[in-house]
Amino acid sequence: MTSINSVVFVIVAFRNPVDHLLQLSGALTKAARDVGYEARVNLVVNDGTVVPSSNDVRVVDGHGNIGFAAGVAEGVRCSVEDYIVVVNPDCGIDYEVFRTFMEKVRPGRGILMPMLHKPNGSFDYMPYENWTYSIGRKVSELLCRRLERRSGSTIPRYAKLSGAFLGMERATAFELDLPFDQSYFLYAEDRDMTDRARRIGVPLVLLRDVRITHAGGESGRTVSELVEKCKADGSLRVAYRRYGRLGAALYDADLCLVDIAKRAFGKPSAVAAHRWSAARWRNAGYCDPGPLTEEILREKQMA
Repeated sequence: MTSINSVVFVIVAFRNPVDHLLQLSGALTKAARDVGYEARVNLVVNDGTVVPSSNDVRVVDGHGNIGFAAGVAEGVRCSVEDYIVVVNPDCGIDYEVFRTFMEKVRPGRGILMPMLHKPNGSFDYMPYENWTYSIGRKVSELLCRRLERRSGSTIPRYAKLSGAFLGMERATAFELDLPFDQSYFLYAEDRDMTDRARRIGVPLVLLRDVRITHAGGESGRTVSELVEKCKADGSLRVAYRRYGRLGAALYDADLCLVDIAKRAFGKPSAVAAHRWSAARWRNAGYCDPGPLTEEILREKQMA
């Protein structure tokens, strides 16, 4: 079995404070080195922000906003290290927790994921929810709320991995397409990756004694319409991957009914963004209409 001597932390940044990115990078590399690994950060900048590179931080930029999955792929592709850790830039800076995570790394262990907690200390169950349709989402929510109290280290079927913080060997990342499918621009790529990892028998390990603080969604709050388009497209794509054309059509109907119900009860809903994404799939006969790009996402109307 191949030994692990080096680690690279892949961070995809979009409208994140530079000081936070550099402090986060410093804490991650120090934690890995103190455990005995060679360490580096591949910081993929998706918004054109100028970030200084150093011996510890390799900056990957100049490509525009290519989305999260493709951004992670860029960071993995230019790595040479034995082990990959994907870190969301919204994670809190906690050297001791990062060190504990690195102490859990072993060859052949599969994909490691910590427990995610909100800044107020409460367990953040939402990143673990694994669903296809609204009813399933509610069931998954109820089960994932109890995930913190559940025994065992294997991530159960009703839960998924999250791109907020996870680690795997380099070979596993390449086997899983670096490791997210780049057809997903934002959101749902982790549901898809979880499905693919399970199909090929990769162990999915929940590290119950590693508590990562994750603010969640901070980098996407200023582009909410774009995010809503991506959420709808990602869920349509998951439904299609799991159940084919009928699955995508059913999710279109599901999304429409949820939007109608929200409006009837006076709750906000991004109807226009959802209909934009659904129209792409409907126009393609509920077959894959192709990956999203920033240019496509910013179109005002469907062609």
